[in-house]
Amino acid sequence: MRGNESEKNLQDKIRKSLDEEAENLDRTTVRALRSMRMEALETLESKGGFARIPRWLTVGGIASAVVLVATISMVFFSSQKTLPVKNPEDFELLSAKEQQELYTDLEFYRWLAEQENEG
Repeated sequence: MRGNESEKNLQDKIRKSLDEEAENLDRTTVRALRSMRMEALETLESKGGFARIPRWLTVGGIASAVVLVATISMVFFSSQKTLPVKNPEDFELLSAKEQQELYTDLEFYRWLAEQENEG
């Protein structure tokens, strides 16, 4: 804590000294500084300024970033695959070799079932 206080005191002394020197500048230096400042401001206004970004561009950029983050998060976090069956026993039945034969010859088994119902 003692170091922070002494550092703050030093900064205050330096600031006070610089302020006093700025107040005691001669008229030609003050005029030169003022004209340089005005010239810099005019140049900034005429070129549109590097640091001056239109408000609509800033708002549009933020909105685009929000939409991009929302889209990416929806794509990556909603791609969790769930099994079509809830019980593990059903999954075992569907993945068995015998069941695959049923699905490949499905028309035959439908015809067979119709024949049994008619007969």
